[in-house]
Amino acid sequence: VLSRGDAEAFFKLLAASERPLIYAGGGVINADAANDLRAFAQRFGIPVVTTLMGIGAIDTTSDLSLHMLGMHGSAYANYAVQECDVLIAVGARFDDRVTGNLASFAPHAKIIHIDIDPSSISKRVRVDVPIVGHVPDVLQDLIKLLSAEGGRPDLAPWWKQIGEVRQFHPRALAGVLGRALRIGWMWLGLGLLAMAFFSLLTLLSWENVSFVVPLTALSYVVGALMAKIFLGEEVDHMRWMGVLLVVVGVVLVWGG
Repeated sequence: VLSRGDAEAFFKLLAASERPLIYAGGGVINADAANDLRAFAQRFGIPVVTTLMGIGAIDTTSDLSLHMLGMHGSAYANYAVQECDVLIAVGARFDDRVTGNLASFAPHAKIIHIDIDPSSISKRVRVDVPIVGHVPDVLQDLIKLLSAEGGRPDLAPWWKQIGEVRQFHPRALAGVLGRALRIGWMWLGLGLLAMAFFSLLTLLSWENVSFVVPLTALSYVVGALMAKIFLGEEVDHMRWMGVLLVVVGVVLVWGG
């Protein structure tokens, strides 16, 4: 059962926090507490990072999930750890593959550590609020207490900050391909539109065939600029490739 002192210490830190983060380890899985952790994260609206052994503690398709942290983790998960002001470790051991250099791990954060094993608390990092107990029971008690008090912290600025980092660090191949496809369709659509229009002109005069190349290239330049403006993509190399094609096309027109 969560003690009054532990509960007060927890909510005191949470109330003062602007950038809280949940760090879920293998203890969540071992205690069969994944559903409790998910309910806890959703009730508080706090983002979640996991260790390798903690994968499954949060649905990876959830907006709350920042995926795995540490040496093999996502860039935005590690960014969140470095920028958070309260780190809520649940069933975690602060392994060196997660923390790296301890002196620079979560440098701005007060640490709350929830674990059933008291010997693991403050073993590798100094903990500000130690809570010893069965993980699902502690999480359920915290949810009940927050529900009784009502309200939840306003974390909109924190989520905006994380979202900006996510945008420029897409996770794995799926994120990269997704963005590439969006831009690719933009380029392809504009290119085909130009090709279709100027191909119609060729029905009237075969001399207009030479305009298809430069105008199609120009459409790709416009598409690349649109990708930059609306998607925030770095596509300078595509713009210059398009400019080169335009120049080649112009030479062909004047040469013909």
